[in-house]
Amino acid sequence: MNIGDCVMQLARDAPLTAVGLTPDSASAVVAAADGTAAVWSLATGQVTHTLSGHTAKINALAIDKQGIRVVTASDDHTARVWNLADGSCEAVLQGHGGNAGVQGAVLDVAVCADGTLAATVSDDFSCRVWDLDEDGEELQVLEGHGGWVVSAAFVGTTHRLVTASHDCTARIWNAHKGRLLFVLSGHTGRLNRVSVDPGGSWAVTASDDGSARVWDCETGQLKQVLEGAHNAHVTDAAITRDCSKVISVAGDGSGAVWDLASGRREALLEGHTGEVRAVVLTQRGRFAVTAGEDGTARVWDLAAEALVAPPCHSGRVTALSTLPDGQLVVSAGEDGCVFLWDPLIKRGERDASRTHSGGVNAVYLMRDARTAVTISKDQTARIWDVPTASTRFVVEGHTDGLVAADISADEALLATAAYDKTVVWDLVGRCCLPALDAHKAALSVLTWSPDSRFLLTAGADCTARLWRAEDGRQQAFFMADSAITAACFAGAPVADIVVAGDSAGAVHFLDWAEELQG
Repeated sequence: MNIGDCVMQLARDAPLTAVGLTPDSASAVVAAADGTAAVWSLATGQVTHTLSGHTAKINALAIDKQGIRVVTASDDHTARVWNLADGSCEAVLQGHGGNAGVQGAVLDVAVCADGTLAATVSDDFSCRVWDLDEDGEELQVLEGHGGWVVSAAFVGTTHRLVTASHDCTARIWNAHKGRLLFVLSGHTGRLNRVSVDPGGSWAVTASDDGSARVWDCETGQLKQVLEGAHNAHVTDAAITRDCSKVISVAGDGSGAVWDLASGRREALLEGHTGEVRAVVLTQRGRFAVTAGEDGTARVWDLAAEALVAPPCHSGRVTALSTLPDGQLVVSAGEDGCVFLWDPLIKRGERDASRTHSGGVNAVYLMRDARTAVTISKDQTARIWDVPTASTRFVVEGHTDGLVAADISADEALLATAAYDKTVVWDLVGRCCLPALDAHKAALSVLTWSPDSRFLLTAGADCTARLWRAEDGRQQAFFMADSAITAACFAGAPVADIVVAGDSAGAVHFLDWAEELQG
């Protein structure tokens, strides 16, 4: 298992629109475009409750800090309050859109720290405040915005509330009393999101004008204008728990890390190939997670040391010379400096074909210690000459990152596995044998028989399969009641038994003597 690998997956029948975690991290609540939400146990991977009642897409959800309720906001002009323990609907929050009913989609929802108030915002230009302890009674209607109200966030442990609108402003309210405290003006484009740091000191707004702005929640004064990093609308922003950094994301696929005190940009987060829709921070603020329209989520280490640029001459390079052994190069320049370079270290920077373009998941060393195999998230494996640190050839053919590999005992065959399929490679002839794509879920086992004639695969689809190396034909098949988590060949003097263990704790002994003779 590697950092960034998927460890659990929940499939729904409709596109997912929102997700939230309970305070104890025991469950996730996932909302969908079909108007349903599911409470998902992260311990078992099972759906414990399905929350049905909305008649249109759910746009947002908020879980109270006590882990008792979740509130969902929908295009059907309502929000609903659900009990997380039994999945029952405690209240339907109705009022947005009024009698006309043309507008009134509920676009966002927030719950205050003590769990007593919920705030919903809508394209009807209003925010409404609800008493969750009184069966969802409407307490206040907060009006004054001149456009859609698209985002809301409570301030720390108070009943203060910040709302963000397409009218280019944010507003800070006393939600319980319905009183406007401050209007946060300065953006020249519509606002897309507002978030508040956990302590309630600062609010950050994200805008179509390409900037994010940081505001003092106590005074309503502007603290910083964060601009210059993005070439498109800013979709979301978040503040770290210690209030030292702001992370913003934008429609051009970029993210940026800012120093809150100075407003200086510290880093640019590049990698997404489409609009970045959201950013969230882990509880301690070490990592930021971004979600993009390119179908990926990316995890960024905010505490990593910045890469130090290599030294360079400040003027013309006047001379280059190689030492007699060819291992080092000396450069001299008009600036009076002399640098000693290791060209082998720089080789990968000069020639991308010599390196993986994604994370390396594993490395395997052959018996002579002169040949190594690496598998990578860039969908390739590479065969390396160890003494020269050079690539002999690249193994291609997968459409997903490689997760496992095994080399046959005679070191003539390499099996590589990804989520798409398993591929067998002839290392001598440097060719691909027929792909093995019968498994329907991730593999946990990929191992060659001692005589190199058969490949054993097994995985989360509860099956174990035996394949002939010479032609890729399936020789034997076994299905367990649970996902197979481990397997090996056994038997002496001939390995004619396969032993498989599953996630339910059972160990299966498969007498495949006849099949292994084939």
